[in-house]
Amino acid sequence: MKRIIRLTEDELVKIVKRVIKEQDKGGKDPVVKDEGGADRDWWTLDLTPKLKAAGFKTVVDPPQPNRPCYYKCCTYMYKGTHNGGTNVFLDCGEGSIGDWEIVVYREGDQDMKKFPTGQEGAKQAVKYALSLG
Repeated sequence: MKRIIRLTEDELVKIVKRVIKEQDKGGKDPVVKDEGGADRDWWTLDLTPKLKAAGFKTVVDPPQPNRPCYYKCCTYMYKGTHNGGTNVFLDCGEGSIGDWEIVVYREGDQDMKKFPTGQEGAKQAVKYALSLG
């Protein structure tokens, strides 16, 4: 049976903020499900802490009119300098979830490798990024 729920703009804003806060903390996403039953915030929980511990810095680019920021698409991490060190970023393609990849490379796009998104892909990307220095 379908139900129509009416929300004020303020109520909708509160719900959206709560969902964003839950996702930032690695909470369960009630919409997107994977095989494990919940969407895991692998970028925040699996990738970021290990790279930060190894000296990587996090940068968030502001969204551009022709490039919206889905999930962590405007976020990248680097060690050394952005142009001269090891970089890790989430390539969101054209916004299609199936096209997303974690990309790791060092200075001048050398030794570039792409990894699948998710917890296992994040572990592989971290291992590779650390091997590059």
